[in-house]
Amino acid sequence: MKKNNRITNIMPQNLSPADGRVFVAELLPSQQERGRGRGFYKQNWAYSIKNIFPKTNLKYFFFILINFWVVFSCKEIEKPLEEPLPDIFLTSAITDKTQTKSQVKGEIAGFRENSQDEYGLVYSEKTTPTINDNKQTISAKSGGFELNIENLKAATNYYFRAYLKVGDKIYYSNELIANQLYDNRWSRFEDLPDIFPFYTGTFFVNIDNELTLLNAEDNSLNRVPFLSYSLDFSKRNASGGFDDGWNVKSYVPLEMLTGVRNMIVLKSDPERIFVGGGFSINENLPDPKVYSKRIWFFPVPSRPIKENNEYIPAQGEVVTMNIGNRSFLSETRTNGELWEFASLTWNKRKNTIFQNIGQTVAFATTKNGYLLAESKNSTIKGGDLYEYTPESDSWQKKAPFIGEERTDGIGFSVKGKCYYGLGISKKTSRTLKDIWEYDPSTNLWKSIGFYPGNGNILVVSTELNGAIYIGLGFQSTINAIEGTEISGVKDLWIFRP
Repeated sequence: MKKNNRITNIMPQNLSPADGRVFVAELLPSQQERGRGRGFYKQNWAYSIKNIFPKTNLKYFFFILINFWVVFSCKEIEKPLEEPLPDIFLTSAITDKTQTKSQVKGEIAGFRENSQDEYGLVYSEKTTPTINDNKQTISAKSGGFELNIENLKAATNYYFRAYLKVGDKIYYSNELIANQLYDNRWSRFEDLPDIFPFYTGTFFVNIDNELTLLNAEDNSLNRVPFLSYSLDFSKRNASGGFDDGWNVKSYVPLEMLTGVRNMIVLKSDPERIFVGGGFSINENLPDPKVYSKRIWFFPVPSRPIKENNEYIPAQGEVVTMNIGNRSFLSETRTNGELWEFASLTWNKRKNTIFQNIGQTVAFATTKNGYLLAESKNSTIKGGDLYEYTPESDSWQKKAPFIGEERTDGIGFSVKGKCYYGLGISKKTSRTLKDIWEYDPSTNLWKSIGFYPGNGNILVVSTELNGAIYIGLGFQSTINAIEGTEISGVKDLWIFRP
């Protein structure tokens, strides 16, 4: 018996077509299947001859048509495969110091060599630009592309999208914003020189009141030669910039390379700045994060950094709160321990309730310290804020963050108020550049606009003379083809509230 298109041609041995009758082989469920009330299209079929009837019987003629329609309508119609459309997406949009030029980069995946596809970039001062706005074509090729957009208005929002035109249809990519609008509280500072092979690190003010940067990682998040750089403010030129202002302040011991990310800064000693902790990444280990428990200090800025005998008492990743002239260290990934560093010793304080929390952001005023959760546990939700008071060694819950929940945000404080923002959206994975202000006196949050810089993750900040110096880091974007894209940036800004 040969099966063909779900029809079995069965010819009884004692009959033949010469008898003048039609033999119809109908697909029927087996009696067992029928008894269970199951319908057609079951795996267990019994093939039988439904009827033998004369051709002239009109009733059976329609019955035949219906049966053949049911059978052949189930057969999948094969269509020729169409060539897939290319994918185009933007990876970065970085504005130069003049705020009149933006360098936009992107990727094309699945480029079709012999097609008439048109690729380009559109941009506008309003969101979702189209080809009816400003347009610049791309000399398309598979891989990356880079366009320099000039004659932009300073301190003005510009939105960028790539496009693909196939015939009369147009497809647009993800959207990036650059050259963002900012008010007079923000001003562009000195960019890190291009000769420096890194984009982030540990940023603080040394005891000579100089901005100091311990470099950490390059554009591939790899460790680079570890040095301490300080900016000499006396070298400011007539135009407000610096001539060779960034100089190597001291060489960092090789052992300090164990911890290059998320290093802590302790300012409880008026004559020394203590730096340490942090972690590095080793992809060859089961747990790629390698934590350091060492503490180093700058005895005087002109001498090399030295190791201190007091190691960090907590395990894993930690954050610090410099409250006035007191320094506190908090560990939130396991037991939520809190320690105070004073007179070269660690003193245990009341634990936080931030236990088994993956990510936490810390900031402090002259009176209180604050921990903001970016992860959650059975008690804590993302965005929850807690205040620590050193005098009473106590914690108190405060108004939770009201902005979009995120990871990799940055926190800082100046003039009695706290600020939090940037990072990556937990919901959409998109880049976030918004900044929010928390006022401890009113226990209220409010938006203060957007950070005008190019970075949104691993951005560094420090306070000096009532102003926040903030910048560097990486600009992150998400695309469906290759996941997260990062581009290192070197712009620095001053925020004066």
